[in-house]
Amino acid sequence: MKRYSLISLALAALLLVTLLAGCGGSSSSDSKTLTATPAELADQMVEALAPKQELVEAGEKVISNYYAIDSEVITGYKVYISPAFQAEEIAVFSVADGRMDDAKAMVEKRVEDLKASFDGYLPDQLTQLEENAQILENGNCICLVTGQAEGAQAAAKIFTDAQ
Repeated sequence: MKRYSLISLALAALLLVTLLAGCGGSSSSDSKTLTATPAELADQMVEALAPKQELVEAGEKVISNYYAIDSEVITGYKVYISPAFQAEEIAVFSVADGRMDDAKAMVEKRVEDLKASFDGYLPDQLTQLEENAQILENGNCICLVTGQAEGAQAAAKIFTDAQ
C-alpha cells in the first residue's frame, strides 16, 4: 500500500513539474515576427483611439523632430502625432533582431519629451499622458500609444492582439 502512495506522489510531482515547465515558455517578446506591418497596425490603432482631433502622420522629414531613429535599430515605422497640443499619439516601430532595448529607450525618451512639453503648460494633458501612455512590445515591434483612457486601451489591445 505504501508503495502505491509513493508512486502516486512521484507521478503527481512529475506532472506538476511538466505543467510548470510548459507554462514558462519564452520570456523574449521579440522571438516572433508579426505579419502585420507598422503601417497597418498604426492605422487600425488610430481608428480605435478615436482622438479628439485628427492625428497627422509624421513623415520622413518630420519624424526626426520627435524620435531619434537609428536605421540599424528601426526597420520600419508609422507615427501619428497630434497637431493640436493634445497628449494623443500612436507610434509603431518594427525593430531589428536583438535591438528591442535600444528601441524602447528611444520611445521612453519620446514620452519624457512629451511630459516636459506639457509640464507647466497644459496640466490636463500632462495628467492624461502620465495616466494613459503605454509602451508595448509584441514580437519584433514596439509601440507608444497615448490618448484618452478608453481609446488608448482599445488601441493597445489591437497592438497586443496582433499576430
